[in-house]
Amino acid sequence: MANINIPRTEFAAALAQVASERGIDPSQVLESIKLAIITAYKKDYGEKEGYDFEVEIDPSSGESRVFATKIDEEGNKVGEREEITPAGFGRIAAQQARNIIVQKIREAEKNSILEEYEKKGKYLDKEDRAIIELMIERYNSLFIDDLPHCFVHGDILKGNTMRDKGGDIYILDFAVANYYPRIQELAVILCDLFFDAGNPEEFPENYDLALSEYQKYVSLTEDELIKLPDYVKLAHTMHILLPSWEKAANGNDSSENEYFLRMGRTGLRYLNKIWG
Repeated sequence: MANINIPRTEFAAALAQVASERGIDPSQVLESIKLAIITAYKKDYGEKEGYDFEVEIDPSSGESRVFATKIDEEGNKVGEREEITPAGFGRIAAQQARNIIVQKIREAEKNSILEEYEKKGKYLDKEDRAIIELMIERYNSLFIDDLPHCFVHGDILKGNTMRDKGGDIYILDFAVANYYPRIQELAVILCDLFFDAGNPEEFPENYDLALSEYQKYVSLTEDELIKLPDYVKLAHTMHILLPSWEKAANGNDSSENEYFLRMGRTGLRYLNKIWG
């Protein structure tokens, strides 16, 4: 029988990403993939009554094999386990694996922000909490699965960029880089590099400029353009949530922490005013 091989660069690396960076047990992801492969097999090759189906997946290589065992009316296995992996089934299995891994990443991506709020929201003052709760509710209602995703740095702020004497720009600190909606990159840039807390009224013009220049290289979808303002507001939300926690829980009164807290508060309030 033909073995199903999913390229290591796509399978093992993505599985490791889910496990280590998103806190998802890799065995749970593999079980989800196995169920998806069995479902795909039954759909394309028919469901054989009286058989129990199993899938084995090599967590390193992504190699998958389908097996069937005859069972009696009570569900007890009574026959020999037989490999039934069809030739040419690899493409279908690989797609199922990719779909499940991406789904788990996106679920974890959304949950991580909600969990961050659950852990640190108690350190917000009353006024900040009232505003941020509305933003969290809004984010929780967004359907982000269909947004184009890609590798995103996720933290392109003034402190993570450098320009040398020749004018070349360097991006530093890839600690939070991951597979996110691509507008998340633009949202973070807009909330910092293109936002001046001392002159927030300049932001609409800066927003249009950044969007125009960005789309010379990447054309955003209509859905991205609609959801980008919410992502910008979410970026400001995180600039309130994390510094507030740092200040209350860890006594961080540094100028850097105060800078981000001021940026977040000014930004979120201003954008709520002009965008609603």
